[in-house]
Amino acid sequence: MTQTISHVSPGNNVSVAPYDPREIAKFLTAFVECNREMQELALEMSAILSAEDSTDDERQLAADALLSALFPSITADELNSYHQRLKSPAGIEASTALRSEQEYFSTRVKQLMAEKGITQEMLAQAIDVGQPAISNLLNRGCRPQRRTIERIANSLGVSCQEIWPGE
Repeated sequence: MTQTISHVSPGNNVSVAPYDPREIAKFLTAFVECNREMQELALEMSAILSAEDSTDDERQLAADALLSALFPSITADELNSYHQRLKSPAGIEASTALRSEQEYFSTRVKQLMAEKGITQEMLAQAIDVGQPAISNLLNRGCRPQRRTIERIANSLGVSCQEIWPGE
């Protein structure tokens, strides 16, 4: 049941990385079933994983801690297999594509905000989120959801395609 995450552009469909929806469901279920303390740890580790200024070693340690928190019974062999997939050509390609999309989004939204004289606070109010959420998106601290992209595009008076590649 493996599927692929694809970057789609007009007339072009480039496969980025394989994923199994069942694995994503397992991860989310493990998070929901954790106690509050483990959920907070998981969120902290996720922030380290997505922070641009994190080193590879910090990301590696955060990934290990995240997996250990959510799946306490995971074996060292399973962890090594996970690390090998991240280092595979497909894993590296997917990571590069994800960073490129976020960089494009951040740069384009900042450009449009400057052109229209819109501050982070104004944009946050327009889409009904807090200013820190906008800051986090613009500093590529997290990936925006499709509905967030739509709300930001609408508030800036542009199409989704103008702020997110392949939308």
